[in-house]
Amino acid sequence: VVIETRFAGTAAGKRWKIYVSTFVILLLNLVACLAVFASDGSSDNGISFGLSLAWFFVWTPMAFLCWYWPIYKAFRSDSSMWFMFFFFIFFVQIGVFIISAVGIEKSGYSGFIYATEIFGKNKPVGAICLVVAGLWTLLAVIGAVALIVVHRHYRSSGLSVAQAKGELKEKSM
Repeated sequence: VVIETRFAGTAAGKRWKIYVSTFVILLLNLVACLAVFASDGSSDNGISFGLSLAWFFVWTPMAFLCWYWPIYKAFRSDSSMWFMFFFFIFFVQIGVFIISAVGIEKSGYSGFIYATEIFGKNKPVGAICLVVAGLWTLLAVIGAVALIVVHRHYRSSGLSVAQAKGELKEKSM
C-alpha cells in the first residue's frame, strides 16, 4: 500500500497494479480449480487444485521479488541493470500468463482448454473457468503492452546494455 501511494500515477505505480492483478487472478484461478475439484472430485482435478494452490503461494512472492521489485528499483534509481533484469524476468512472466490462459490439463491453470473440457460437464463451473481464462489472456496482453511501454521509456532515457553490464560488474566487485 505504501508503494502504491508513493508512486500513484507513475510508471512503477502502474506496474504495481499489474502485480496486484496477478495476485487476484491467481486467487481466482485457485477458486476455479477448487470449484472444478468440488464438482467432480476426480484425482486429475485434485492435481489441478493442488498445483493451483502451489502456484498461488509460489508465484505471488516470486512475482514481487523477481519482476515488481526490479522495476520499482529501476524507476527509482534509473538503473540500467535493474531494467535489464526486469525485461528478462517479465518476458518469462508473460510466457507464463500465456500458458496459464491456454490451460493445459493438470497444470493448475484454469485456461481455455481446461475450461472447455469442464464446460461440457458442468456449465456454471465451466463458465467460472472461462472467466479466469479470459482474465489470464487480458493479463498477458496488458503485460506485453507494459513491457513495450517500459522498453520505450528505457530507450528514451538514454540507458544502454553497456551501462547495465558496467553496473553489474561494479556491483559484483
